[in-house]
Amino acid sequence: MTPHVQRRPGLDLLRIAAAALVFFQHSYSAAGRDDLIDLGEFRVGRIGTALFFALAGFLAAASARPPYRWFTDRVKTLFPAYWVVTVIAFLMAGISGTRQFDIWQVICQMAGLGFFTHHETMINVVTWFITPLLLMYAGALVARMIEPRWVACCILSVFVAMALLEPDAEPIVECHTVTFFAAFLAGGLRHERQRIALFAGSALAAVTAVTGLQGEFRYTAVALCAFGCSFWVCRRCAPAERFTAIAYEWFLVHGLAIAVVTRISHRWELFLPMGLAASLLAAFMVRSIVSRLRCAVPGLLRRMEHLLSLMIPGSRSPAVTRPAFSVPVCPQQDTHLTAPSAPNRPPAQIE
Repeated sequence: MTPHVQRRPGLDLLRIAAAALVFFQHSYSAAGRDDLIDLGEFRVGRIGTALFFALAGFLAAASARPPYRWFTDRVKTLFPAYWVVTVIAFLMAGISGTRQFDIWQVICQMAGLGFFTHHETMINVVTWFITPLLLMYAGALVARMIEPRWVACCILSVFVAMALLEPDAEPIVECHTVTFFAAFLAGGLRHERQRIALFAGSALAAVTAVTGLQGEFRYTAVALCAFGCSFWVCRRCAPAERFTAIAYEWFLVHGLAIAVVTRISHRWELFLPMGLAASLLAAFMVRSIVSRLRCAVPGLLRRMEHLLSLMIPGSRSPAVTRPAFSVPVCPQQDTHLTAPSAPNRPPAQIE
């Protein structure tokens, strides 16, 4: 599988469309207007979730980074913002007294295991996706380290079989896993073949859904088809690109923002605009907090090392010399200092 890393404007539009569908469903569900969230046989929020998993799978295969480094980068990206939002969610639940929880639930959710251990009682339930997404990333890591195409096909076949064995149930996680690895397979192909693979996968999923073998595959069909169509978009959209920078943080906090809005206002017509404004503001705040923490942690570790060297005689290595006035550098802000000779490459799609 040959990775192709380049910025595609269609993916930014796809991401913002997926967020809009998810937010629309959650806002009107909170308002008790479930009659507005169904579009024929489709629930709009599930379409958006399927689009997010398709994006994650495609970008997992398209990344040019070595497999293990890619995986560790993904984990480092996912957990800090997730921890910040989860701590805030537990504080809100504890202060308001609306939800009961114990220390075991706090530990499980902070570890990203809440979907398996407390599926029915999760705090900030919209973060359920962390658990299956981590497992999908682990599967993608194994595939990229061994033989991407064959391993991904094996994983895809297993989850297709699991979904087909429950035709009357709603195996949502199994179907999202199929969406992830179908997009993963397409992402590893040459550019001219990616769209063909996505449309072929969409057609197969649609046939499976229409024939009644597994109705949940209709979301896979829509997501892969929309993904293929996004390749025709060539014009960049500045608002979509700006949203891409905070899309993950927004997805984590939008449920909390909606919960706050429902307490402030009882008019369901206002839930959508007020919730959107609150969630975007909260996403920017979370991103700012995480950025500050990323800069503060290395400096804190250096200070701890210095204190230990003063407390423990002989712990400081005489071979290491430091300038008299050293200024801590934040890796995120000054990454160009560590790789001045990097070749010119097209801007990478944000993963």
